[in-house]
Amino acid sequence: MRGTARTLRLLRAAVRRPAPGPAARGLTVRRSDVFLVSYPRSGNTWLRFLLANALRPAEPATFATFGEVVPDIYDETDRELRRRPSPRVLKSHEPFDRRYRKVVYLVRHPADVAVSYYHYLIKMRQIPPGFEIARFVDSYARGALDGFGTWGDHVTGWLDAREGDGDFLLLRYEDLLEAPERALAAALELADVEAGDEGVAQAVARSTADELRRLERETATALPTFRGSRLEDPFIRKARAGTAAEELPPELVDRIVEAWPEALARVGYA
Repeated sequence: MRGTARTLRLLRAAVRRPAPGPAARGLTVRRSDVFLVSYPRSGNTWLRFLLANALRPAEPATFATFGEVVPDIYDETDRELRRRPSPRVLKSHEPFDRRYRKVVYLVRHPADVAVSYYHYLIKMRQIPPGFEIARFVDSYARGALDGFGTWGDHVTGWLDAREGDGDFLLLRYEDLLEAPERALAAALELADVEAGDEGVAQAVARSTADELRRLERETATALPTFRGSRLEDPFIRKARAGTAAEELPPELVDRIVEAWPEALARVGYA
């Protein structure tokens, strides 16, 4: 009887105890970690694929496997991530965190970020299809969509603290589009990884937008992020610069640009 009562108490405690959540800001950071940081919808997934294919060249990365090479701190618990051997390359969207030593910071024009974010939230069923775009842009400009603040504060926060630091690499999404081999080589150099020209070229060939669209159709359901999402809506959309000029009214583009003139100028978006 005494053993049965103890078992029941343990079972009740297990039921009451919530499952551990993702590591996120509670991540245990190691000095050897390399972080791939960006504001959401800035091309982080593409750069994760490029790095995964360069870091594990024997096997092409898929949506089911690239997180094994470049884990997402919002998909795994801190305990799971602590099991990963060093050095780890980790994906993050966090505002400036002084614990992050080596950082590849990817930035994208905020108007294009807004368009990508709008479609992403529809895909993730957080806003309905046809949601009023002006309302969305207002929330985006106020930093009310998530816990990462505004695009401008995110950018200036990292630049104020780390610009000019040898362990901080600033990459623009637009430059990644223009010269992916050069951008990937710079990121690998920061991570102290030697992939060689052939390894970099192979990683780029395995990470094209068309290839990622194919992989999304075949393997995306294995990614925790996409569970419960609208699978008919693509995650990898146009994968190019200038989508805001095509999809947003000019006054909404102006609303975004006028929100963060300093940040735009500092990263070369005149």
